[in-house]
Amino acid sequence: FNAGSFKTQPNAQVEELLRKLPGVEVSRDGTIKAQGQTVNRVLVDGKPFFGNDPKMATRNLPADIIDKVQLYDQSSDQSQFSGIDDGNRERTINLTIKRDKRRGYFGQNALGGGVDRDGNDKRYQGRLSLNRFDNGRQLSLIGQGNNINQQNFTLGGGNGAPIIVGTQGGLAPSINQTPTTIIETKAAGLNYRDKMGKKAEIASSYFVNQAITTTDQQSRRQSILPDQSFITDQRNYAQNRQTAHRFNGRLDWQLDSLTSLRLTPTISWQRTRYGSALVSRSFLPGLSMADRQLLNTGETESNSTGNGRSIYNNLLLMRKFRREGRTLSANLNTVFSDGPTEAFNRSVNTLYDSTGGHSNTIRLDQRNNQATYGLQNTLTVSYTEPLSLTRKLEFHYAYS
Repeated sequence: FNAGSFKTQPNAQVEELLRKLPGVEVSRDGTIKAQGQTVNRVLVDGKPFFGNDPKMATRNLPADIIDKVQLYDQSSDQSQFSGIDDGNRERTINLTIKRDKRRGYFGQNALGGGVDRDGNDKRYQGRLSLNRFDNGRQLSLIGQGNNINQQNFTLGGGNGAPIIVGTQGGLAPSINQTPTTIIETKAAGLNYRDKMGKKAEIASSYFVNQAITTTDQQSRRQSILPDQSFITDQRNYAQNRQTAHRFNGRLDWQLDSLTSLRLTPTISWQRTRYGSALVSRSFLPGLSMADRQLLNTGETESNSTGNGRSIYNNLLLMRKFRREGRTLSANLNTVFSDGPTEAFNRSVNTLYDSTGGHSNTIRLDQRNNQATYGLQNTLTVSYTEPLSLTRKLEFHYAYS
């Protein structure tokens, strides 16, 4: 797509440009779908931008620097090298920068604030993006802070990192349920890409973020039965605090005219703290507070802490031979994850008799410890031999 054919508002982000493209859908949380398939990777001039998180490019780069938007299914690195499809494809968007924007400085910033009529409910928003492009060299600095449910990145880390949710039953307030939660976000990141001589190119990024998701709900429900009715008051307060760090790297090294090496490490670690309190009571309606007969009361408190570490590394050695189409490649893939979680659940429920007198108290005190650990190494060796101008034969071996 030619980006100039789709008009956007001044200071618009790439996300607004994508919304105007036919066949492309962008949801409220920033998830992109093209022809019904989820886009998992967004590249800038064919290279990663802050790792594999699509939102880092679509929500932090201005739309007016984009020349073209390319949409395609990207094969794996090994498949691109050998020319034989291994079935591993990823729906990808590539953003090409305008030639006059590939050299110089550009960026955006925004600042805002407000309060409600009583001056109690304060809201703020701040965003900064600064970029220095010099053809092959790219340096980008981004930062943001707000409490209005806006994240210019993927919560949980992206890049295949595990999401450690320290809550009872593993359920946390969903980040997509915007009407029932308030998310306060602080984040900053640095992305760098450059060539090292004539044979190597390096790209690296570091990103840190904190997301505090708060749920505060109050409800009153009246249940009407054939012989009587009763009222239930309930308040639920929960807060999930998650701090995450992630580092992405990529090294492309041309060892000689026929041999190349690609290294792509990803390291992430995060800490999650969750706490919730639920208070409820049911009573028979009365003319005054003194006339209301209690049926039951309940108090539940849950809290947990979790730590998560994740390492993903891919090492690919590629060798071409003098004969066109003859190749040899070795791919070592390593995935490591570790995430201990400790959770507590305490509750006190009191039941009353028909006269409103004390009847029975039920107490619950639970502790739950979980430890998850995983380490997987996969070595893949591939050799291709040309049979004719249109046919190749591949020998493929994998060991895990």
